[in-house]
Amino acid sequence: EVYSENKKSLVMAETERLMTDRWEKTPQLGLYKVTVEATVLGETTVLTRTVLVVPIALIVAIIVAILLIGLWIYMKVSKGKGKKQSEKH
Repeated sequence: EVYSENKKSLVMAETERLMTDRWEKTPQLGLYKVTVEATVLGETTVLTRTVLVVPIALIVAIIVAILLIGLWIYMKVSKGKGKKQSEKH
């Protein structure tokens, strides 16, 4: 277990409450299994999700790399088409 916190909160009937939490000292990169447990009127609901934590700089670098590879492939393909057309004439 990397992080755990318990909170109690009052929720009025026929209303909704959004509860957020801030994870201080979050690791820079990781895949985590997050479980939220809520008890309302004695009934417990458990929700589990997988969360990927990635720094924004890494996401930008991956997008730029994909765009550069796509541009390189496009230039190779269009350059090859130009050679084939010039050979026909």
